[in-house]
Amino acid sequence: MTFKQNILKWLIILLLHISVFNVFAQSKEDIAKVDKDTYATYLTDDWDKLIKECRQALDNNIDFYYLRMRLAWAHFQKKQYRFAIQHYKKALKQVPNDPYALMYLMYAYEYSGRTYDAQATSAKLDSISHAELFKKYKNGLVGAGIFFTYNSGSPDNAQINMDPHPNTNGIQKTTNNYSITSAYLAHRLGKYVTLHHNLSYLKKNEHSFITSEGSLYEQEKQTLNQWSYNAQLVVHITNGFNIIPVYNHVYFRIPSTTYGYADYTESSDIYGGIISKDFSFFKLGLSYTTGKMNMADQNQFGTHIALFPGGNLNLYYSFDGYFQNQEVRGVSLSNFIHKHLIGFKVSNYWWMEASGTFPKFHNFYDTASGGLWNGLEGTKNLYNLSQIFLIKNSNVELIFNAGIFDSESVFVPTDDIMNRQNQQSYSNFNITGGIVWKL
Repeated sequence: MTFKQNILKWLIILLLHISVFNVFAQSKEDIAKVDKDTYATYLTDDWDKLIKECRQALDNNIDFYYLRMRLAWAHFQKKQYRFAIQHYKKALKQVPNDPYALMYLMYAYEYSGRTYDAQATSAKLDSISHAELFKKYKNGLVGAGIFFTYNSGSPDNAQINMDPHPNTNGIQKTTNNYSITSAYLAHRLGKYVTLHHNLSYLKKNEHSFITSEGSLYEQEKQTLNQWSYNAQLVVHITNGFNIIPVYNHVYFRIPSTTYGYADYTESSDIYGGIISKDFSFFKLGLSYTTGKMNMADQNQFGTHIALFPGGNLNLYYSFDGYFQNQEVRGVSLSNFIHKHLIGFKVSNYWWMEASGTFPKFHNFYDTASGGLWNGLEGTKNLYNLSQIFLIKNSNVELIFNAGIFDSESVFVPTDDIMNRQNQQSYSNFNITGGIVWKL
């Protein structure tokens, strides 16, 4: 190597060292200035300005623990809890197990509806935290509730044109009215598993036309009794990701007046699961269930989306779409069912939710909510309006719901269940009241 080459080499090395030193010095100066400016803004409680300053610093590749904590706190103060979450998590990467970041991360999860993440985060906190939410997650019981629903049924059965085929064995029904009584219980099975139970009893008064061997029978009033049990086991895998096995058992009894010989009983089971993942302002999920209802083998695939545009529960929207296939004796019937829900906060202790399920369905299990429609009649264009009231200084919620939909009475041939004939629609109205204790 020549003398000139050696000089050039050392000049390059020197320039690189000077450049790195200047960048490092500039970085330290920038960090100190950003730290000073954002702290001053933090003291003024100007959260919009603080968010802007912190984001400008991040855009300039300046990132440190207190910057993330201030940005998270600004979003927290604006009740943008889902936006605060990501910054508390970034702060914890820089200072692992920081108790303040963990505590407010837990609150942000809870207030944004990510209860299972809040529960998992609480497990990382030690006894130095005296947060009420931390104490709550030490309880094994999550919540309990009772609900009662009354349905008006058909306003006048005489308006329904019952026209069963006299030469075809089968049945056609309308609903006079029904009531549903249900109880709910949820409890924890360790730090990362929560089990939800729902037990319900349906008492339904029906008007039936039965054709058998060329003879026509009419029952103006008969009672169907149905018990159902629904379980959802929420397994929290990691941040925002849950796997939820689901199970539903249905048992019902039709009185002897329907068939003229003896009471008819039937039970069926539905199995499946949901996988879901939370992100900053939305949530995605997929589901699958399989089982049998009213002698029909059923497979159902679901897609679930929820949006939280404000990063909180002040306004939210959810979509549940199901592709359902039912099959009996090689004959299948496919249907796409979609449910839309929008909810918003009216005041500190009052929420409203409006939902619609379309177009029509029967033998339907709503995997997301655990709702069940088990019957020969169809349900079409279901609209619901719910009011949720929180009782101040307590863990009690009062829930009131009003729903309207069209029922579809059909003639169902005994030997060809999927060949639904003589469709007759009539309006239904139901009301539900319930009380929930969240412990």
